[in-house]
Amino acid sequence: MAKRKATRTANAQKGRSAPSCDERQEHMQTPRKRQKVRDRVCTGPGAVTDISQPANSKSSSPKATSMTPSDANTTPSNASRTQSDATTQSTSRLLALPPELRDEIYRFALVEEKIVVDATRHTTPGVLRTCRQIRKEASPIFYRENAFVVVAMDLRAPVPVQHWFNHRVPDKRRTIKDRGDMNWVNLKAWLQIYHEQPYFGFGGKAARDDGDLILYAFNVVDKMRSAPWDMIEGVLEDFRNAAGSSAVVRV
Repeated sequence: MAKRKATRTANAQKGRSAPSCDERQEHMQTPRKRQKVRDRVCTGPGAVTDISQPANSKSSSPKATSMTPSDANTTPSNASRTQSDATTQSTSRLLALPPELRDEIYRFALVEEKIVVDATRHTTPGVLRTCRQIRKEASPIFYRENAFVVVAMDLRAPVPVQHWFNHRVPDKRRTIKDRGDMNWVNLKAWLQIYHEQPYFGFGGKAARDDGDLILYAFNVVDKMRSAPWDMIEGVLEDFRNAAGSSAVVRV
């Protein structure tokens, strides 16, 4: 007893006190208490992970799915177009106007006295490529109220089959002008396209002396539409021979 009392007195003189038996027992129990508290916190309601488990162990709690900015911006193409059109409609002052005023603006921007079309002009006016609603409203004005002129040089098919002039412009709104020689090879190739695919023919009055021969050739194809091309080609060759080689320049 005296020795313990002396030890406590010495520790007090050095500025620190030795832990008592109760204090040492409490200190030994502290890690276990902390572990129990941590387990209750990590496994209680709303817990995300159990930090008391080892890093390589499997957690029973469901994994949280994270979404990166790139994932958040990835949407189907049609949904993106719909959202883009909706944004355009909500912010466009043009679409906020009454339809009658919009039609007048479309006419002012799209209708011309004459529009010359050739094989190098594949794109439509920029107004028709703004958004789907404007394209839907303005396209009938552009295609049905303009006068289109296409030049067939040496009787070559003026534009590719997929050109908008071929599919969208009504027959009464287009004029075909021929320039150069009456090339039979080019004319026959045009006639074959006209027979086999949806393609425009040489309508109207040709601005040349032998224009009637060109119109006659297209009329032959029209009347023999259901016949195979080989048969039509034979009839056209007979027609060419009857018309005389002087009317045709072969290259």
